[in-house]
Amino acid sequence: VAGWRRARALGVKAAWTLVRRAACGDALMRGVEVYREEAERIAGGCPCSDGDLATAHHEAARRARAVFSERAAGDESESFREALEGRLMDLHRQLAVHNESSSRRVALEVVSSIYAERLAEL
Repeated sequence: VAGWRRARALGVKAAWTLVRRAACGDALMRGVEVYREEAERIAGGCPCSDGDLATAHHEAARRARAVFSERAAGDESESFREALEGRLMDLHRQLAVHNESSSRRVALEVVSSIYAERLAEL
């Protein structure tokens, strides 16, 4: 009987751990989703200055962390929080690459336009 109670208690504890992990996984995915939504909005305004990009990243990351904190539960949340931070950094790098690419494209258009005007003058 004591063994059965111990097994039942362990079963409840294991089940609760699974529930908390699932909540943390959902919190992680929602935090990433919030950041992605913000990143898409930011990307639409590219190119932008490095300072504006950094400000937008910090605000999007703050929102993502807040959503995560509201939804995450239990001792397991720390490892999921670390995973969130890694994903946010990856998404920020992607956004920075997009911004740089957009900057190059605009610079090329400006230089091409200037060059075309100069050629027309000759």
